[in-house]
Amino acid sequence: MAIVAQSGEETLRVLLEWFEKNKVTYNEEAIKVVTQQQTQGGSNIVSPNGIGIVAKRALIDEEPLVMIPKCAVISSASSALANIFEDEGLGGSLALCITVMYEMAQGDESPWYGYLQSLPRRADIPLLWDDESLKWLAGTDVGKWVERDEKNVRDDFGVLQTLVADYPSVFVSQNGVRWDDFECFMDTTSLVSSRAFMVDEFRGNSMVPFADIFNHLTSAANVHIESEEAVCLLCGNEFGCEHTEPLDDSDDESEHEDHDDSESHGDHEDHEGCESHGESGSDEWSDEGSEGSEDESDGEEIPILVDYNGIPVIDSSDDMDVDDDDDKDKASDKNEDDSPKMDDDDMLSGTLDMV
Repeated sequence: MAIVAQSGEETLRVLLEWFEKNKVTYNEEAIKVVTQQQTQGGSNIVSPNGIGIVAKRALIDEEPLVMIPKCAVISSASSALANIFEDEGLGGSLALCITVMYEMAQGDESPWYGYLQSLPRRADIPLLWDDESLKWLAGTDVGKWVERDEKNVRDDFGVLQTLVADYPSVFVSQNGVRWDDFECFMDTTSLVSSRAFMVDEFRGNSMVPFADIFNHLTSAANVHIESEEAVCLLCGNEFGCEHTEPLDDSDDESEHEDHDDSESHGDHEDHEGCESHGESGSDEWSDEGSEGSEDESDGEEIPILVDYNGIPVIDSSDDMDVDDDDDKDKASDKNEDDSPKMDDDDMLSGTLDMV
């Protein structure tokens, strides 16, 4: 996405408008979304021109803080590129990176523009360090991981180039996104690897607006995410959708005329349509991470809240034109941290909870 010079206040204003338009709500009495702030000691608790969250009071254990509709997340499974990914057999973090790049390339035409414009250009991860800085990791496990990850990212970039060549009318370089630029791909990879959350078995690891604003500290999290993960692998709805309902009586009766074993036909259809609601290769939203491939579990982080003094807080629309209009799943974020006509059951709820 093209980098546009604007103040942190303007970035926040656009983001908050996008939240309201897409029914992303939060407990304004408990937390506040802020631009760069300083503690009394003078140290920053939000990066320059960045956006963060502070607690306005002590938080209650398991208190819902944020409600996020699942149709507001960026997921490769529900993106405009989903058919291409299915045809080409692509998934995991690579598909999500390509999805994010594609939406960035749409500029302000993207349904997620208000969210995407709030993201930094890149995340500060060791994979992007210069050679001088990487010398400090020589001989360590982290140094070996960086070498491995760099090879994997270059392999992924090669796959991307083949995809771009096969679909030139889809992957158009514009709005600051260049599909043939490895550095551009690395920038997006850094954002996905540091910000993606597991949502459910259909969407998999996804970019989740608002949830990624919280400061993250894996070893001492004050906020966690809850989501109904067991959903239909074909449409993303909770079970009871058209893919799992048995055939109606008229269908059963007509089948009976041709087959003696028609009584089991409805169950057979259910099995064929949605065989399992266990682990899936697609990305998900969950603070416990994916139990699938390494690609899917990369990047999940757990948020922590700080107060105005920088101390961890611990207590004992137009709606987007997204394909998930009829989702009846919800998710939410707890303890910190377009679709028109969305009802309460479509919301992710914030302890962070997606249910």
